[in-house]
Amino acid sequence: LFFRAALFFTIKLQIEHEHIVVNSLLFGVCSEPLRIIFRRECFEKLNDKWTVFHLRLPIFRQIETYVSTGKLPELWKCEFDEILALMNQAKTWQLTEMTQHCAVFLRRYIQLDNVVEIILKAHQQGFREWKEEAYLYFNQQGWGLRFLSSDPLDLKVEFLNFYPETLELFHLFAPRITHLAFAGRLNEDVAFKQIFSFCPELKGVDLSGSESFSSAFSFLPSYLTDLSLSACFWLRPDHLRVASVQFPYLAKLELANNTHLNALAWGELHQFKQLRALNLARCFQLTNQELKLIAQG
Repeated sequence: LFFRAALFFTIKLQIEHEHIVVNSLLFGVCSEPLRIIFRRECFEKLNDKWTVFHLRLPIFRQIETYVSTGKLPELWKCEFDEILALMNQAKTWQLTEMTQHCAVFLRRYIQLDNVVEIILKAHQQGFREWKEEAYLYFNQQGWGLRFLSSDPLDLKVEFLNFYPETLELFHLFAPRITHLAFAGRLNEDVAFKQIFSFCPELKGVDLSGSESFSSAFSFLPSYLTDLSLSACFWLRPDHLRVASVQFPYLAKLELANNTHLNALAWGELHQFKQLRALNLARCFQLTNQELKLIAQG
């Protein structure tokens, strides 16, 4: 038992045609996937070698430097494709801080003519950090759309207006959009009634801060699973009753900052049969007794 526990302090990684000796403890602590691989493929099989396929040696050398020192001193010499490959490998091995470092460095390549392409590419490939950097650049342009931080798998877009150029830009993202947000009186615009049909992956709508209702629910897809109605001062119990019928699959409901709601509104919540998450933040009027009734429902 003592022998197995201390069998290997180093492991030989075969990368391309090179055999590289690495500290298994150091790499295993930095990367959970590598720790699992070392345990299953090396320690449990009494083997001190592991072949890494589809990884270029220069990319590994950068990772080796980062694991050893916490820095990437040679990154400034790399081209776009090489940094992207490095970030992809860091993501695969769950080297989170290294992934973030690469994403920040790729910021210099984001420009007006490629920011849309980068957002879509980062979203499709699951690069949350790179996507956030592209969001920041995009949102500074004042193009009528704004990207909001959300779950890494989601693409959440807020409409600021319905100008023709805004709608033209929207159609570039529409096939990948999972959440749409509207504020003010945008839900009264004729364009509001038409855009949902262009978003096949849509699962959430955010009407937080909207100033009026205007039968907005009737234009939303019935298959929505997320609905945000925070700070909607027009919201009444009958609106919640309509929503429970209109959206039978609703799993997440946001009602934060609605200090005007009362016990009649809470009584409608039991109608949402699939509800799994309910946000009542800053609803200061909520009493312990009302909270108990909501939980029982």
